[in-house]
Amino acid sequence: MKTTIDFSKEIMVNTPGVASQMNKELTYFVVQNQCMTPKHIYHNDVVGVRMFNGTFTIEQVKEGDVLLIWLDDQNFKGYKIRIKGNFDGTDAYETFYYEGNKIKKSHKNHKISTIKGVVEEVIHCGEMACCQ
Repeated sequence: MKTTIDFSKEIMVNTPGVASQMNKELTYFVVQNQCMTPKHIYHNDVVGVRMFNGTFTIEQVKEGDVLLIWLDDQNFKGYKIRIKGNFDGTDAYETFYYEGNKIKKSHKNHKISTIKGVVEEVIHCGEMACCQ
């Protein structure tokens, strides 16, 4: 039996010393994986995301930037970060992630409607208690 990994619930994060660095125009997420290590985004880092809002859109984001994607399928529910690839000509973009230092193409392209924003800031917490 498959279990869905659920990262959809908001949690409060203790951020002393980090809160003063946060930009009120960004939405912040704690990274829970190693898939962007070559991009210098590490497990337990806090990423600041500029969310798409009608004025700021995916068309303004460069290929190679790190996207925030909402995924809700039989295996995973929540946000993921992926590297923006090429537009597929329909309504989706190719995306990529890393396994170790090797770049991998995501199993499926992500529809524009599921791409929620772009990472603009990384606060490196690593294993610091502030991000646990």
